[in-house]
Amino acid sequence: MEPIAKRTVALALAATLCGCSSCSGDKAKADGGTGTGSDSETDTWHDFDAGPQVPCQGTAKPGEICIPGGTFLMGCAPQDKECEDNEKPLHKVTLSPFYIDEDETTWQTFVPFLNTLRDGYVREDNYVYDAKTGQWAGLVWDNQNILIVGLNDKGDYELGAVSGPGNWAVWLTPEASVGGVSQLGAELYCASLGKRLPTEAEWEHAARGNTLNIYPCSESERTCGMADWGLCAGEKSECGDLYSGACAPLDPGGGFECLSPYGAKRMVGNAAEWVQDQLSGDYSWCANGCVDPPPAKGGLPISKGGGIGSWGNGIRISYRLTLVGPTGVYVGLRCARDGIEHDTDSDAGVDSGVKSSP
Repeated sequence: MEPIAKRTVALALAATLCGCSSCSGDKAKADGGTGTGSDSETDTWHDFDAGPQVPCQGTAKPGEICIPGGTFLMGCAPQDKECEDNEKPLHKVTLSPFYIDEDETTWQTFVPFLNTLRDGYVREDNYVYDAKTGQWAGLVWDNQNILIVGLNDKGDYELGAVSGPGNWAVWLTPEASVGGVSQLGAELYCASLGKRLPTEAEWEHAARGNTLNIYPCSESERTCGMADWGLCAGEKSECGDLYSGACAPLDPGGGFECLSPYGAKRMVGNAAEWVQDQLSGDYSWCANGCVDPPPAKGGLPISKGGGIGSWGNGIRISYRLTLVGPTGVYVGLRCARDGIEHDTDSDAGVDSGVKSSP
């Protein structure tokens, strides 16, 4: 059951911005009355008014930023010519406020987390078995380029460089973004901090704000200076090989930040980032708008923002990268948590107005 506090905030926002709980009429009004959201109509979204915003309650934890509650436009930006069908139609989403980590999770905090997984877990190099869920989690994926964490003689996980040409581990420091993490491993890590993975809608809101940006930073065209991306394709790379034959995720001290409108760093390139959702089709189910949509399920897990091995179309905000495992693209995470106080009671008599995917 959705907590009353979150439901109340979402309904208040929806009533203020839409005049109804599901925003069912706004899409039709914005795209000229058809409600189809087709490509020929998306240019009318330049008149979009995000309306009021709801601030977060409480205090941000160290390293967090508040993403105010409100309405934003999710999906394919009108000027974006590289969108795939599953990024359409552009649609309104109303979210409650939430906190999100300012930066990606680093090895400095992730390796100690691995060493907390003892009771109830069977630990092997790069994998743990969770007796509670009955699942094996590839917390550090078995990829020769990023196989840099393993068990030492004392049975503890530790970070250590692995020799070999073209191995990213040569450049990985404790301050570098973690990568090669499974979606389950990312969920366990965030839960250990009292947090969770963001939903895809929350991630896009944090990356885009109330803009129609194609990329989290304000640049209208991608450049090799906005982020660490396209480095692992050899001579076919869009940006060339900046690491002389090897690829590495960007150390936070490296300068590529590509700040989002809310101040989130490195939401493009570097390490792709897991969200809660799975790819289950396009956004037709939310074409008329939705309020605090739950994570979509029914397909492969989604990561956002692209990674160091992504081509340019993969570092766009709306791109939806699906993976069985986080190999090749260097997939990491950043955590989120609700930005409102939760009531412990439930109220089954209130319609939340949430429209979920099939």
